[in-house]
Amino acid sequence: MALLDAHVHMWDTAVFRLPWLSAVPTLAERYDFDAVRSPLADGIICVQAGETLLEAEWLLEQAARFPGAAASGTGVPGIDAIVLQYDPSDDPEAWAGAVHPVVVRSLASGGPVAGVRIPAHGAPDDLAAIPGVDALCAGLAANGLVLELLLRPAQLSSVAHLAERHPALTIVLCHMGIGQDPIEHGWEAELAKVATHPTVNAKISGILSAADDAGRPDDPARIVRAALACFGAGRLLFGSDWPISTRTGLDHLGIVARIDAELAGCSDEERALIYGGTAKAVYGIPEVPTTTSTHHDDRLSR
Repeated sequence: MALLDAHVHMWDTAVFRLPWLSAVPTLAERYDFDAVRSPLADGIICVQAGETLLEAEWLLEQAARFPGAAASGTGVPGIDAIVLQYDPSDDPEAWAGAVHPVVVRSLASGGPVAGVRIPAHGAPDDLAAIPGVDALCAGLAANGLVLELLLRPAQLSSVAHLAERHPALTIVLCHMGIGQDPIEHGWEAELAKVATHPTVNAKISGILSAADDAGRPDDPARIVRAALACFGAGRLLFGSDWPISTRTGLDHLGIVARIDAELAGCSDEERALIYGGTAKAVYGIPEVPTTTSTHHDDRLSR
């Protein structure tokens, strides 16, 4: 079965700053495409880990060197899409309002930028309080780009309001909206309310790291059950969260195996959606021409 990893990070702190990295000493200072490529994946979606323009430019350079299988026409796995990160601050190295020069250039050239992520977990519960959020959402929707959200559970109800205000906008919840704290009672109910909006999708990503951090080994099973019940396979995307997920001590195969065990009740068609079909539809990634061949690892087959 083909696998498109919908949540991977890359960085090089010799080129740009990444302040949060100092708090995670087990992670390296550089992860380029060679360092994050998985033997299981036919492609990746790279999510910016910081907010600077230097980082965004570096990611585009990586995507140019290692284009996705469809973009290159070779069938060789690469970077299928990039999701940039939004920072509403006045930092001249970061975003200025809701317009990012890299996004504009990528759109003009048919480049790999497919969406923008708001790291909202440190923001108020009401996402409308984030400066420029509605202008950003309107711009993304007008250009066919995706909004990703990194959230706390308390912010889930606000996602529903955001979806109502921007019905043409495709939204993706990173890490199922679980945040960094133990999952509280009522999370499933809030997730179900958000899922009533058909434009909202969710990534099964980051849940193994979060479970380890919280000392809750039962959380992945609970999260995947809720994900399937609320969204169904057609609105779920698998993401390894590599290299953040290396903190679990698992390699790529181990991460996929842990998640796949929770998908044991899914049909082959449902698993195919979660492991790539949904991501291709959400981010507009074309199918690889049948005349080319991609690497398929049979360890993901049953």
